[in-house]
Amino acid sequence: MMTVNSICRRTVRTGISLAWIGVIFCVILAPAPAQAQASRPFSNSIEIRDDNKRKTFYWNSKPIFSYNYAVIDPPNNLEEIYQRSGYLHPIHAPSGQIVTDDFSDDHAHQHGVFFAFVKAKIDDKTVDFWNQHRRTGSVEHFKFVKQTNTAPSNLPSGNPKLKAMLRHFAWEKKPGVGQAGVPGSKRYIFEETWLMSAKARPGMFIIDWASELKNVTENRVELLKNHYGPLGGRGAAAWRNPQKSEFNFLTASGKKRNNGNLSRERWAAMSGLIDSKRCGIAVIGGKNNFRSPQPVRIHPTMPYFSFAPVAEKSLILGPGESFHSQFQIIAFEGQIPVEILNQLPPQ
Repeated sequence: MMTVNSICRRTVRTGISLAWIGVIFCVILAPAPAQAQASRPFSNSIEIRDDNKRKTFYWNSKPIFSYNYAVIDPPNNLEEIYQRSGYLHPIHAPSGQIVTDDFSDDHAHQHGVFFAFVKAKIDDKTVDFWNQHRRTGSVEHFKFVKQTNTAPSNLPSGNPKLKAMLRHFAWEKKPGVGQAGVPGSKRYIFEETWLMSAKARPGMFIIDWASELKNVTENRVELLKNHYGPLGGRGAAAWRNPQKSEFNFLTASGKKRNNGNLSRERWAAMSGLIDSKRCGIAVIGGKNNFRSPQPVRIHPTMPYFSFAPVAEKSLILGPGESFHSQFQIIAFEGQIPVEILNQLPPQ
């Protein structure tokens, strides 16, 4: 049996013309470097489908991710306070596995990939948009601003884009209600705009995500120091058993769950087995993000992490001021693609 290497050796002995043929043949069949694999488009058959609850990006009829714009009700065993809209879930690996989770038993307020600050001080009140069970605030989808190229396109510039507006609100106490603060009317603190698109690459789906969070009050809002928030990513339910699922974390600097918490990282990834197949999700921070590279919260026991720009000190947004973020979310099959993650161009 003749291998590629034997053909290459044989052409060297045969003559100039055959040598050139052999060189060309070897080059064609040589594996592409990681950067080329990451940047080479599979095809542009990306489309967005709407089922009246979510808009889902598809590649060749395979789902990539869904943006939930309708209010998603929690399972029957949970309170209505956990209702949520305006987040990404499910996110799929190209092999079909869902690499995110929603309404987890241990942290029902974590929803796929979501965005919410934990401690926002407004006047004399501190609002938590992340932890819904604290009953001080939450986040909701408001409206769509723009959607382009919903049909498959053969043009390189034809990737569909989706722009949505979300609102972050504080629950106002109802008259006569005790100190716990049962949800009543809403006071809107932030309006946030998301811009989303997706592309397929060999062995991975890449979601480009950008956010502008604007203070719409007439007062300054202090985003207090906290070790997690605003960008959160909840990993697959199967990964809650790290031994059975062979689950692991990894960061750009090579750190793991036991030593990577709150290290400043360009990217963070988690992976494990789902239905006996290895896959995972990684998040790359944009180079122009506030305090980039941002500290990454890596949970010691559960499959989630958060990019936390206020982990070291607070931030103040005045009236009308905005907080900008950009991230790439990569759902992949197989092992964590370290070389590709390191070489993907920053947003």
